[in-house]
Amino acid sequence: MPVDVVNISKLVASVLHYDEFRPQAGIVNYYHLNSTLSVHQDYSEKNHEAPLISMSLGSSAIFLIGNENRMSKPSALYLKSGDILIMSGKSRLAYHAVPKILANEQLASTYFTYDKSSDPLVTSQCCYVDDSEWSSIFDYIKVNRINLNIRQVYF
Repeated sequence: MPVDVVNISKLVASVLHYDEFRPQAGIVNYYHLNSTLSVHQDYSEKNHEAPLISMSLGSSAIFLIGNENRMSKPSALYLKSGDILIMSGKSRLAYHAVPKILANEQLASTYFTYDKSSDPLVTSQCCYVDDSEWSSIFDYIKVNRINLNIRQVYF
């Protein structure tokens, strides 16, 4: 996994007192405006005690989450670009879905502008896209959503 993803995942987990969290697998979901994600559970990992860390980039999404009973009424969350959702404990095996993606036309063009030299998460192992290349990435995420799910598979 990219060192940046490992570092931010460990940082998020440590803030929540999951100090032993080891990012071992990642899933990247790409959503267009007409995309959905059906109701499902994330039960493939052997370790259900470790949190699932979900990071949202680009367009917003409606996220539904219930409990371990598929027939329960889910709660709706509005996830925006930059939001991090943690599924741990009972929510780790909760049924969930993404029924709607919403364009983020108000995403500021300065979204990717920051001083890399003062960022504590930046390491010499990082590989950056040149600033001149950000405009095409920015155009993409205004009308698409990228969701990164980081998991610890094994104990």
